[in-house]
Amino acid sequence: MATDDPVVVFSGPAWQAGQLQGLLEDAGIESFLRDEVMGRIDAPALAAAAKGAVKLVVAREHVPRAEQVLRDFGGEGGMNAGPDGAGDQAPSGADVVSWTCPTCGQQVEGQFDTCWNCGAARRP
Repeated sequence: MATDDPVVVFSGPAWQAGQLQGLLEDAGIESFLRDEVMGRIDAPALAAAAKGAVKLVVAREHVPRAEQVLRDFGGEGGMNAGPDGAGDQAPSGADVVSWTCPTCGQQVEGQFDTCWNCGAARRP
């Protein structure tokens, strides 16, 4: 893939970016992940910067088809495309406030009801 004119079509968690990359690959669209390492870092000091850091990138000529594949998978609004279709907006689940686990003190993203570290349930 020519990387001289790359366009971000998705920005979000590493697992989701990888899943969507597989969908694009199945559709015959070459893509790559950007900032994958930063998106996997789980340190309290970097949590805010790392959240949603992984970008799914395609060549400009593949953007319309890639957006269609993501739209077909994610529903009417696509995965998280911004007004210009570049995918720079955070996913809708990112608007939910993070919470601190009452058992182990770990920060957990707001869309989850169970602590990733110890398995404790979120308290109301």
